Amino acid sequence: VSLLNAPEVPTPQEVAHSIMETLRSSGVWEGEIQNVRKDGTSFWSQAAVSGSDHPTWGRVWVSRHVDITEQKRHRELQAHMLETQKLESLGVLAGGIANDINNLLVPIVSYSELIREDAWNPVAVRAGAEYVAQAAGHIRDLVLQMLAYA
Repeated sequence: VSLLNAPEVPTPQEVAHSIMETLRSSGVWEGEIQNVRKDGTSFWSQAAVSGSDHPTWGRVWVSRHVDITEQKRHRELQAHMLETQKLESLGVLAGGIANDINNLLVPIVSYSELIREDAWNPVAVRAGAEYVAQAAGHIRDLVLQMLAYA
């Protein structure tokens, strides 16, 4: 089902057509293709195809195929592991940033409440406002770091 719903995956006919176009234009084609064994199982092969003119049969194509199924699985597994590690590190980073922002928001909320309660005391209001501004600046710096990371 996934192959049917994946328009970026070429059909075997499209792959064959592309290979033949390359062979007609340059006489040589190399690449990875999915092949089928006689027993019906599929495998990946590194293939090289070249053409030559045979005196009896005319233009003939000679190909060499090397089974790379295990190497391809290994590469896919490595790519999957790398993606998993990236997601894990992103989760750790997000948790750390959320913790830092929370630590900065606690005094902002506390000082805001103090400013509200001591609004008649200009010294307390100024000190609280200064602390709120500093904490907000730290949050801004964290956000800028997140944007730089993204």
